Amino acid sequence: LTYALLAQPSPGHLYGQMYGPGGPPAPHVAGFHGTDDLSDVRLGVFWPWFEDAAPPIVAAAKAAVAALEERGAQVVEISIPHLHALHMAHACIITSEFAHLHEGEWSRGDPLEPNTWVTLALGRTMTATEFVAANRLRGWARHFFRQLFAEHGLTAIVSPTTGMLAPRLSDAARLVGESNTPMVMQLMKYIFLGNLLGNPALSVPVGYSEGLPIGLHFMADHWDDAALLRLSNAVETHVTDRRRPPRQNYHYFQ
Repeated sequence: LTYALLAQPSPGHLYGQMYGPGGPPAPHVAGFHGTDDLSDVRLGVFWPWFEDAAPPIVAAAKAAVAALEERGAQVVEISIPHLHALHMAHACIITSEFAHLHEGEWSRGDPLEPNTWVTLALGRTMTATEFVAANRLRGWARHFFRQLFAEHGLTAIVSPTTGMLAPRLSDAARLVGESNTPMVMQLMKYIFLGNLLGNPALSVPVGYSEGLPIGLHFMADHWDDAALLRLSNAVETHVTDRRRPPRQNYHYFQ
């Protein structure tokens, strides 16, 4: 119900008009309960990328994929070139847009966390040439992934959600924040593509390490949100020890 409400098109919006009088595809949840037989599901995996995460994360993610395979899902080996360049393009675009959107705060010298000032300053260093180049990479990637999904008949591309476990928040970071680009890159290693390309993506918990949650990440083709909801339901149904309630747990609907 929440998905249907959020996914309603906005009348007169430019993106809606691009799809003609009928607007974009209507939201639906067809197949949501079809989790026992996944023989029609094809999961694209780029193994060198998938395995480039902390060992406990890789192990839990692989176990979750294996559970889906036991229900008939097919794993399709794929290759995704230029991931580092795409990651850099994403960083250039979002920092530039962030700096533009918060020009007022920068100009007024508003009281902001030091990490936010660093991000704004970084975004302001991006040149027009770099921003255009990043968006050209983005355009190439949109075309590449559209072809990748079509050629392999993929339901989704699957990977871990993050490259590392949730980092410990230091006392200094609690006080003044933290600017740690390598850490951010590890945390966004797999999720940045959905943001860069506008593809629907979803993370679902699949285990724990050191008491910290581990997620499995699915990215589908445009407008295939229903496939992600079905896959997440399959993981929630068939992956054991997937989620534990926190020590302080409040049941709002009970």
